[in-house]
Amino acid sequence: MENIPKQLNVTIDGLQISVPEGITILEAARQNSIRIPTLCHHPALSAWGGCRLCVVEVDGSPKLVASCVMPVRDGMSVVTNNSNIIAARRTILEFLFAERNHNCMVCSESGDCELQALAYELQMDHLTVPNSFEEYPVDITSEFMAIDHNRCILCGRCVRACHEIAGAYVINYQGRGIKNR
Repeated sequence: MENIPKQLNVTIDGLQISVPEGITILEAARQNSIRIPTLCHHPALSAWGGCRLCVVEVDGSPKLVASCVMPVRDGMSVVTNNSNIIAARRTILEFLFAERNHNCMVCSESGDCELQALAYELQMDHLTVPNSFEEYPVDITSEFMAIDHNRCILCGRCVRACHEIAGAYVINYQGRGIKNR
C-alpha cells in the first residue's frame, strides 16, 4: 500500500488550495501558478533561505517569512504580494546591488540575468542605500571554472550544487560580513 501524504488546506492570496503535507509555501505557490521571486532557490538543491527575496506574510503577522523554507500547515493563510512585501523585497534587492559591482549596462549577462529581471520586476531603477562595493579578485585558478566575486550575490547555489550534486566539496564561503566571498 502506498504512503499517500496527508492533504492540508491552505489559502494563498485568497485562493483556497489543498497541498501535500511537508512542502514549503514556495512549492505550494508554484504548484498553483502563484509567482514568488527567488534567487537562492533551485528545485534540484536543498532549501536554504539565504536571499530572502521570497518573503511572504503568514496569517497576518507583521514579520515576513522566507517561503522557500517555511513548511505549510493546515489552515495557514499566506499573502505573497502587498506593499509591505514589495518594499521589503526591493530593499533586499538594493542591498544585493550595493554590495557588489552589478552594473547591468556593461555586464555580459545583461538581458539574461535573474538579478536584473528582479530589478525590473520590482521597479528598482536606483539605489536608496549607500554603495559598499569593494573590488575582489576574479578566481581563475581552476581550468574548469572561474568565479568573479565582484558579481556574486552570495545566493549559495554554486556551493550547494558542488556539495549536493557533484559531491566534490571544493567550494565554500570564506570571510564574514562585507568580506564574505
